[in-house]
Amino acid sequence: MKKAVIVSPWLWTNGDQVGMPTIYNTAKGFVNKAFDTHLVIGSSKETRSFDYNGMIIHHFRVSTSRGMFDSFHSIFEYPYGKFEFQGIKRAWRKALISFLEATSLTKDADLVYLISPLCCLLAKKISVKNQIWRFMGVNVLASETTKIPLSSIRSHPIEYLSFKKLSRISKAI
Repeated sequence: MKKAVIVSPWLWTNGDQVGMPTIYNTAKGFVNKAFDTHLVIGSSKETRSFDYNGMIIHHFRVSTSRGMFDSFHSIFEYPYGKFEFQGIKRAWRKALISFLEATSLTKDADLVYLISPLCCLLAKKISVKNQIWRFMGVNVLASETTKIPLSSIRSHPIEYLSFKKLSRISKAI
């Protein structure tokens, strides 16, 4: 059986089977095609693993002073301040790297599916050759002239810089 590891900031955004079904439907598609499917998702509560509709969810603990997120509550739904949220995203990525180093989840994976710039920025740290990067939530859109409007860069500077960094990573891999 082939193994797919999906790394995402959430499975459902606003509760169990509430909110955007995109990630759930993607993971369920792998389950339906007989993949051993694992989701790796940060949690403000605890580290634990559990079965969910034929897939295994692995929560890794992210220390935060406030806010609540896990598979069923998106990290992006809590109203953090911009600078506070950057710190939480750094803590999230650090906790993810520690979790993946402590487990063998990606060591024998046939595919690693990274969702959102939050996860995709870690692509170089994952040694699996077959990777899919899904840029959900990137608010930097090219206009019809293929240039990014300055107003978009000003309103989403972190996303823009993340997108630029991802472009460099993709060329290096």
